[in-house]
Amino acid sequence: MSNKEKREEHRSMINNIEEQVQEEDEIELIIRNEINKLTKYVFDELKKMSLLFDNLINSKSFIRKSDIDALKKEISEFEKVMIGNLNYDETRKNILREAIEDIYNKLEGAEELLNKQQSLLLKEKEELTQRLSELKKKNDERVRTYDGEIAHLTVILSNLKKELEKIDIESLKEELTELDYRRNDLYSILERELNFNNEQIELKNKTYSELKGQSLLKLQMLESQKVIEIDELLQKNISLKKELESLKYSIENEISRGNNIRLNRENEIKLLKEEIEKVKSENSESSSLLATKEQLTNEIKELEEKIKFNRLDLFQKLKAKNEEIEKLKKMIAEKEKIAESEIKEKKNELINENLKLEKSVNHLKEHLGKLTESSKEMENRYNETIRKLKEKLEIMKTETMKQVTKRKNIEKTIEDKLLERILSLKATLKEQLLDMQKRIQQKDNKIQELKSILISENSKLADNHTEDTSQQLPQDEVSEQQQFFYILNKSITNIEQEIGEYRNSIEKLIENEKNIEKAITETEEKLNLVSRKFD
Repeated sequence: MSNKEKREEHRSMINNIEEQVQEEDEIELIIRNEINKLTKYVFDELKKMSLLFDNLINSKSFIRKSDIDALKKEISEFEKVMIGNLNYDETRKNILREAIEDIYNKLEGAEELLNKQQSLLLKEKEELTQRLSELKKKNDERVRTYDGEIAHLTVILSNLKKELEKIDIESLKEELTELDYRRNDLYSILERELNFNNEQIELKNKTYSELKGQSLLKLQMLESQKVIEIDELLQKNISLKKELESLKYSIENEISRGNNIRLNRENEIKLLKEEIEKVKSENSESSSLLATKEQLTNEIKELEEKIKFNRLDLFQKLKAKNEEIEKLKKMIAEKEKIAESEIKEKKNELINENLKLEKSVNHLKEHLGKLTESSKEMENRYNETIRKLKEKLEIMKTETMKQVTKRKNIEKTIEDKLLERILSLKATLKEQLLDMQKRIQQKDNKIQELKSILISENSKLADNHTEDTSQQLPQDEVSEQQQFFYILNKSITNIEQEIGEYRNSIEKLIENEKNIEKAITETEEKLNLVSRKFD
């Protein structure tokens, strides 16, 4: 074989090698792009889920149903695209199942606790309604007592009128007039103090109502951010609070009405006593007039005692209102702190709130002394409301159980598919790793083959040189041989560089696999944090 033929063969071989290298480069570029896209997608999806978990865990507000739905949607989309691409062991699969199951068990525990509190409030309302009936009976007895006293005083008045014709009252008119002035002055003082007392009580009630309104507003703002199941139960508590407020308002109206009845009876008694006093003053002799004077003096003393008693009563009421306002302020401060704490502290706040409602109910019981006939209508109305609430509660319990069952099935399906997807993806990465290793082995074989060719050509050239040292090759043939060796060496160098790049790609694949494992571990930890957050 001549040198020219050898050169042509070498050129053809080099061209074939370059074409093969170019084809393999194109295939490698496509594979590398696909791997990068797949890896980028996996990390993007894991970052999305991680961000959702962070929002749930780090949020100072309460977890909303929209957050949970968004998480479910992201997991569902991730599962649809990644199914069959990741590998995952059965142990981690069971751990994830237990974590999600624990979350839903704790949600059900929270719902059960709120249902128990709802039952206690409904029972308290029934007891309060029964007390209303009892207090109505007591109020009727008091009215009958007032009527009996009026009848008795009427008889006394009739008896005293019979003696009217026998009495001359001219001698003590001036003294009685002076005592009347004194008594009227005392009544004026009493009336002014009562008005002042009422103004103070109204001011305290207004302050109490404003603070209570602020507290209820903050509670409603907090409750609107919770999971929908817990939020519905809290709305029941709010409706019960409103019913208790309505009941308190009705009771206060009844107390006011009872007070008006009492004042009317007292005015009637007062008028009768005045008529009696007039009859006595007109019908008595000296001793009778002195007795009348003494009676008026005693009445003035009683009025003075009554003024003192009213002052003391006002002081006690204002003190009670101040204590109640201070308690309410403390309660608001505590609730503001609780709003920034975890869900567990929120549950404690709900328990404290129920205790507060119990105290409010006890406070209302102490002021149910003066109710009228409208109590029966109120009782019927609240019985109807309680009946509707019970029906609504049963419907909501049924719907809640259905939703919980459906949610568990959906979450279990999503979890299984996601873990299956992770297992498949790990298997794909392993296959790609093995393929890379095979390609490296092929490249090594080609390098060895090219090196063998190079050694063989060098040997042939050396042999030709020793056989005919006097025969010199033309300059162009020497140049072509040098170019051939240069191209061959460059091809070997390029292949070695490609092998290095393959090895780097393998290292990146291994690193990506480790990163995926790390991301899965972080996801598991965040699931555990979410689970603990529901404790």
